[in-house]
Amino acid sequence: MSTNDEEISEDIQRQLDEIETALTLPQSKQYFKDTVRKIGAAKALEQFQSEAARSIIVNPRIQEIRQELGFGLNIEGSPTVALIIANIPGIEGEYQGVSGRFEANLVSDLKLGAVSFTHAEGRALAKLANEMKVRNITGEK
Repeated sequence: MSTNDEEISEDIQRQLDEIETALTLPQSKQYFKDTVRKIGAAKALEQFQSEAARSIIVNPRIQEIRQELGFGLNIEGSPTVALIIANIPGIEGEYQGVSGRFEANLVSDLKLGAVSFTHAEGRALAKLANEMKVRNITGEK
């Protein structure tokens, strides 16, 4: 192995170590290990980076939020982060939701399915609905 190959391997391993360290859920840790074992370190790193790009394509702020919360890259099985940037007069800012146990329970009058508040999207919608209620903003306004 040449010095350049060793440097590449060390760099790949360092990046994989960073990704693995940030994983919080058992299923994402298992997915990580299985993927590295099945396709090798270099290809696994490419795959993880490709999966993480989904967040950046949707909105770069999602990856920033993931980093702020210590979730690392958005690979399969990792916590979901949802972001709503409302286009509603009188409502400014962003409304974030994080899946499952990664965010405090939320109460809202919003009529969603029984499990919706366990999902990041439901939590973000509930936060927006709560803000609209506080500001007395209803639909069709």
